Amino acid sequence: MHRWSSHRHYLQTKTQPPWLNTDAVLKQVGGSKAFHEFVLSGNEEALEQFYESGRQSPVLGGEEFVERIRKPLGQLVKEHPRYQRRGVQTSAQNVIRRVAESYRISREEVVQGVRGKENEARKVAMYLVRHCCDQTLRETARLFGLGSYGAVGWCCYWVQTKMEKEKRFRDQIERLVRDICQQKT
Repeated sequence: MHRWSSHRHYLQTKTQPPWLNTDAVLKQVGGSKAFHEFVLSGNEEALEQFYESGRQSPVLGGEEFVERIRKPLGQLVKEHPRYQRRGVQTSAQNVIRRVAESYRISREEVVQGVRGKENEARKVAMYLVRHCCDQTLRETARLFGLGSYGAVGWCCYWVQTKMEKEKRFRDQIERLVRDICQQKT
């Protein structure tokens, strides 16, 4: 039995920590002995097969339920703060242009990455597009020609971490944010 398991506390209720309430579960199953037998009986075969099958669906339930959940939701209502803010925010193209100017490189060098080649300006641009334009990871990935929005998250994390460690870099990003947010284009 694992030390972090609460199983032993269901068997010997006098040893349970104050935050663990075993009463409700023990009443439902018929006491400590019944609980222990239930745990030892293992999982149903269908459940075992489900977990052994590898990658699992994020939606659990019967086939009809899963199909209903996976149907497209239709048109989303745009009454949401993200959409309201977009009217007063700068454009992603303006952010990219300002980053390119700051790093003294072309707009294309900011937008198009080269696998295996470090491109700080590209990471900064992704971070600022997310920060200043309130775009989702997916929208930002599409803008930068990335197949995975996880790469955008990683770049934003990289910039954030570098800002925390290096004052000079943080000051540079803060100047860019001030410049970008002052001019709406």
